[in-house]
Amino acid sequence: ADSGVFVRAVGDSIFLRGWPGSSYQVQARDMTRNQTSNPIFIGNIYRHGQRGTTDTSFDSAAALQASKKTGESQLFEIEVRGDRLTASLNGAPVLNAENLANPSGYIGVQGEAGVVEYRSVLIRELN
Repeated sequence: ADSGVFVRAVGDSIFLRGWPGSSYQVQARDMTRNQTSNPIFIGNIYRHGQRGTTDTSFDSAAALQASKKTGESQLFEIEVRGDRLTASLNGAPVLNAENLANPSGYIGVQGEAGVVEYRSVLIRELN
């Protein structure tokens, strides 16, 4: 299924299909069925209604290597600090994005086009 984790969602507008506008999403899409870059790779960033520049470095080879099979749990570690977002997938660093527009916002989970399960979601405030 196609899914992801929203970060820095402002919540003041709607982007497509009810998703929060003015937000960023770390993609959690099942890569075993479609390994093209469209839609976006697992671990990469998707900007929902965000204008401006986000400097992004994404390692697609590391994401494909780290991605587990359908039915197995994926471990994401996502850190958003200041204007920077980093993400690792199953222990492998895959994403570094800088110049995020929103200084704060909500966190959310998204799922579409199939069954998605989340478990053991831990959120920690950083100093």
